[in-house]
Amino acid sequence: MILFCDGIEIAVRRAPVGDNRRTLAEIACTDLSFDMHGFSLEKVGLGVPKLVGENQAPAISFTSSREIRWCAVAWCKGLGIDVACPEEFEPPYPVSRVFDAAEIKLTEAHIDDQLSQLALLWSFKEAAAKAMGTGFNAVEPGELTAAALHEKDDKLNGIVTTPGGKLPVVAIRVSDCWLAIARR
Repeated sequence: MILFCDGIEIAVRRAPVGDNRRTLAEIACTDLSFDMHGFSLEKVGLGVPKLVGENQAPAISFTSSREIRWCAVAWCKGLGIDVACPEEFEPPYPVSRVFDAAEIKLTEAHIDDQLSQLALLWSFKEAAAKAMGTGFNAVEPGELTAAALHEKDDKLNGIVTTPGGKLPVVAIRVSDCWLAIARR
């Protein structure tokens, strides 16, 4: 599938967790008309996936949940993808340590279920942390703030404020989970 995040085209594909990450990346890259031939899929600083070759390659990110692996690729500086499901946020999850009241209130106009609200917010934050290129190795979830949430074309678009600035994020429902993609 192709999603747009703040005007940038993002190719998103999924496969069973046991499938090869490179094969999944090749399929997603094909959606962007990018041929991975001559490129290797490597992990660079802090485990960030990167396509490495002689020419410029799109940014790439992976996530998995419920036996499904997701891959996103886009022509941007940094890319992050995350999927979060409501059951991950059942008590005794430390809600107040990760989310503030304003963030939760932001989701209420779009989602009725509190666990689904938390899943959306988490997917936004983790996608943004990955797009920063650090994941949660250099920033705490509470240091990222979801803001400006609005619906457009069956997607939720928003902004995550990070210590380094604001990142656009787009999310879609996948079953009862939220799949979010952030870009730099």
